[in-house]
Amino acid sequence: MVRPPRGYDFDIDTYKQSARHQTSRLRQPDQIDPSAMPAYAGPEAPPYLQGFEGEPDNWVNIPPDPIIAAGPDHLMQAVNNVIRITTKAGSVLASVPMPTWWSPVVTVELTFDPWLHYDHHDQRWVMIATGFNYCSAPFYYLIATSHTSDPMGPWSLWALEANLDGAAYTDYWADYPKIGLDDTNFYVTSNQFSCSGSFKHAKIRVMAKSQFYANTGGSISWWDFWGLPSSIQPCLTFGLPDKEWLVRTPSFGGSAVQVYSITGTWPDASPPVLTDEGSIPVASYSAPPNAEQPGGAPDLETGDARLLGAVYRNGKVWTCQAVYGSPDSMCRYMQLDVENMTATFDRTYGATGYSYFYPAINVDPMGNMVSVFSRCSATAPEFAGARFTQKRGHEDFFQVSAPLKAGESTYDKVYDFAPYRNRWGDYGGVAIDPVNTTHAWLTHEYAKPPGTTIPPFIGDGEWGTWIGEVGQPPVNDDGFSPIIVQEGTYYGTLNGATTDGGSSCGFVGADADVWYVYTAPCSGILDLSTCGSHDMNGIDEGTDTVISVHSGLPGTVANEIICSDDNPFCDGTDVGELRDSYAPLAVTQGQFYIIRVANFGGSPAEDFQLHLDLHAAPWCDLGMALAGTNGLPMLSGSGTLDGGTLATLNLTGGLPGGSAYFVLGVGALQAPFKGGTLVPSPDVISAGLPLDGGGALEIAFAWPVGLPVGAALYWQSWIPDVGGPVGFAASNGLLSTQP
Repeated sequence: MVRPPRGYDFDIDTYKQSARHQTSRLRQPDQIDPSAMPAYAGPEAPPYLQGFEGEPDNWVNIPPDPIIAAGPDHLMQAVNNVIRITTKAGSVLASVPMPTWWSPVVTVELTFDPWLHYDHHDQRWVMIATGFNYCSAPFYYLIATSHTSDPMGPWSLWALEANLDGAAYTDYWADYPKIGLDDTNFYVTSNQFSCSGSFKHAKIRVMAKSQFYANTGGSISWWDFWGLPSSIQPCLTFGLPDKEWLVRTPSFGGSAVQVYSITGTWPDASPPVLTDEGSIPVASYSAPPNAEQPGGAPDLETGDARLLGAVYRNGKVWTCQAVYGSPDSMCRYMQLDVENMTATFDRTYGATGYSYFYPAINVDPMGNMVSVFSRCSATAPEFAGARFTQKRGHEDFFQVSAPLKAGESTYDKVYDFAPYRNRWGDYGGVAIDPVNTTHAWLTHEYAKPPGTTIPPFIGDGEWGTWIGEVGQPPVNDDGFSPIIVQEGTYYGTLNGATTDGGSSCGFVGADADVWYVYTAPCSGILDLSTCGSHDMNGIDEGTDTVISVHSGLPGTVANEIICSDDNPFCDGTDVGELRDSYAPLAVTQGQFYIIRVANFGGSPAEDFQLHLDLHAAPWCDLGMALAGTNGLPMLSGSGTLDGGTLATLNLTGGLPGGSAYFVLGVGALQAPFKGGTLVPSPDVISAGLPLDGGGALEIAFAWPVGLPVGAALYWQSWIPDVGGPVGFAASNGLLSTQP
């Protein structure tokens, strides 16, 4: 038996045949991969630590659909029809055909589309696949969960009817199943097709994990949502948000990402709630063209523009897809602020003359996004192989890609029946190591030298899969390489960090540390805390942190300014044992401060949150003035900022007899403008106000009543002035902070 062809919700054959001739879709990569440049000889990044052969071609299914999960001591890889368990050094402990694996609960004609996770919330392994009978319901979601963190131990298995929409019978089978998870539920999604191959709808099934983790193999209750558009991706959720996020894009293309959320669980007193959160606008895209191979070999099928994975971490959703390029396929990566419905990162990655396709992603605690993908080129030439790259959390660009496993031959392998697609993919996998959390495990397909063709296949292609480990210490591990921070929340990890300094509190000598540097924009009190870190992965399951602030690098007891360990300030966010830290630091405008975050010596070195909140003086000069005819205009403020009291703005140094426009914002933009810097977000812009003969202006007004404590307002004046570099002068930025 062979698997049915991948289901599409549009006419992909017509699209693929015409795609390379549709020049209106041409788009250059947002970032060109330097590794595709002939003269490039730079470092491979992130560091490639080890690699070994994955599951080989089983001559049962195309494509292989390789996926991977990583636990404390083991790896699990699945391809269509086989499940493999190895050590992290690559020793094979078990390799089980999927029909054998699932035989205790069901016998079906075909199993395919495996998906794997290691559930970091509960330290279990989770797997899903499709169970298919040729045009004969029932069809199944095949789900397995381990009893412990050891995949060589016992498992519980289920065959849940996928053709049921809730309790209503259909004869639709489930294609492209995915399983997302958070601390409470599993979220299974699939595309539902009739036996004739007609797309009917997508479905989401919500099930409480506690039913599975009882280790009894008992009956499962679910709640279904159906009648939805195709290819919805549930998130692998890190942290403890109050909802599960799901995302999708149309298969043929578009200019937005559709966002859904689910709250609640099942079984429960009331059913879960699915909310259509709306669409996030993104750069327009369309489905990728097929990938050209060297020597005139048949093109590799690259799929469509559906999303190929989704991860929620540090308050954002990361996702990826393959899209149409100029004229080759490109990988496209997006970071979505789903709470505010904006795209905070949206970039394509590729190179002219090369096809980049079937990307997979995951995100580590530092916000580093790691991706593995397929690449080939007819002109370079380059056989289809697997490569990887990374976008580090504090950077806005990708590192140069490096080979996970180079292709070794052209690939030509199709089923001996129409539509004769040269299938590749349909996906790869990236898993973050739960012990070394700045390391990732990757798997993808590569083309091997031709083997002996076995029916029902024609052609001389043979696929292989490869597994590799990439990783590095935290980027701010070195005491002389701190990350620059401002006010806000930063997510970090001590996993893999070394000891470079010390402090007077905590337990010095066996602690790992990482480093940050903060420059005070204004004088005041800076609240530093790691509140919430000790409960990031569940009550008392996070890092026991120590904070210290120093006047130099690296931070030591000798240059320590303040130190904190286990502070009751965090009571309420640290709901178990009080192990989070808080340090109120008096800061002086313009002064830099070195922040050291460490684990209490001997305790686990894991992930944490660092919060910075500045309580500034009422008025603060932010600088960034732009000189004009009369020198640097200067804006100052006076008044206590108590509601209803008198406040005054004083502008000096403007163009004598000219006019000034005042810009007021609730946030700082700090963007290049007219040869200078526009400091406020331009939420309010005044009419032009006349300056006196000396270029000065004073504005007195009653300060508004009811502003919340800590509310920040940013002020600046812009002055038309031929003495400015682009016809304008500008005052310094001014920050007012509500006491």
